[in-house]
Amino acid sequence: MSLRQFIPAVIVGLLLAALLLWLTLAWLLDAIMRRPTSLTKSHERHLLQSTAVLKLLFDLSEQTWFRLTASLLVGFAAGLWVDWFLRKLDGSRAKQREALGYEMCNLAHDLGSAHHPLMVNPMYANRSRMMSCFTTARSFGIWVPDDRIFSMLHPPRAVDLVVAYLDDVGTMLKDGHFKQAKQHAKNRRASFD
Repeated sequence: MSLRQFIPAVIVGLLLAALLLWLTLAWLLDAIMRRPTSLTKSHERHLLQSTAVLKLLFDLSEQTWFRLTASLLVGFAAGLWVDWFLRKLDGSRAKQREALGYEMCNLAHDLGSAHHPLMVNPMYANRSRMMSCFTTARSFGIWVPDDRIFSMLHPPRAVDLVVAYLDDVGTMLKDGHFKQAKQHAKNRRASFD
């Protein structure tokens, strides 16, 4: 569960807990005030203390600012949840992952088939495109190699590793296999270390 899904769930949960507490307090306060019992002094003192606390909480729930704040928090949480739900329904994330897969495959092809002069490292020539792909992949929760890949002592090995990574993960993404691409990227981590 992502943070974007977690925050509304926590807010709604807290508000439901507050509503449940408010209803329970109202019921307890009503039950305590109606029932005459014969109590000892210590029980009577505890009852008065708990009644005072319950009354304070009940009075707090009757405040206009509290209701306004609760309404705003519920509206905020509902808005975030509806936004997440609609994005999930419209498939825009799937389309973005598919587009990333195509971009990764194109970059892998360009890196693998490029013929650079002896002194030009293809990793540096395509660094901005690679960083863009890696940043987008990271935003989807896919593991990507870090900046150390650009400082490997053997650049042809680094190019081979990156081309294989981009081609494998990109192909899985463009075919719609997001979970497998994510797992495959995580499994490729050992070859970059």
